[in-house]
Amino acid sequence: MVLNKEDDLLLPAKSYGDRELTDKQIALLEFLPEVHYRPLEAAKLAGYVNPRQAVKSVRKEITELVEEMLATDALEAAGLLREVMRTEKPIPLIKEKIAVANSVLDRAGHAKKDVIDVNHKAVGGVFVLPTKKEIVIDASYDEI
Repeated sequence: MVLNKEDDLLLPAKSYGDRELTDKQIALLEFLPEVHYRPLEAAKLAGYVNPRQAVKSVRKEITELVEEMLATDALEAAGLLREVMRTEKPIPLIKEKIAVANSVLDRAGHAKKDVIDVNHKAVGGVFVLPTKKEIVIDASYDEI
């Protein structure tokens, strides 16, 4: 990954794993901030005739970008929560900001942990039932 300083966006290097990106694929990824992260529009700007197919071709890179953005935003979200905790000043739209910060932290893998106490004490012992005896009923019946 390469940091694009102008947009604070981490872009993949010329190669991704064992495959090389084409100039058009790199252009598509670089156009993402300009078009507010709408990949189909970025593909059109990059010169693709079939934007949907182009976006599919860089799906792994887009997923990696999302993960990097969330990791970066998670730090900012944690900072906001910390600021809310420590400040005495009123903060406009505080409830909405906290909700967004919590959502970013959840998506980045920093969700609060739900702990359930499953301690259980077994009282008593094992109760062994006698073997069942076969019951045979001899009966006759009349058809109606």
